[in-house]
Amino acid sequence: MGENRQEPFYYTVGAEIEILSQGEWTRGRVAGGYRFRDGLITMVTGDGKTIWCPEGRPDLYREPGTKITRG
Repeated sequence: MGENRQEPFYYTVGAEIEILSQGEWTRGRVAGGYRFRDGLITMVTGDGKTIWCPEGRPDLYREPGTKITRG
């Protein structure tokens, strides 16, 4: 039987996300940009700034309201 896997939140265009950019958590929405679902997360902020983040660096992005703890 097939597994019911939930996709990561950052695979949903329009989902809220925060990315650590230049030392600050910046909030925006996931956009379907270059390499969407293929290694890069693209976020657009409320003022139209585009920020990219590699999926392989979960310490640099989060869902709003969650805290990243570093080991």
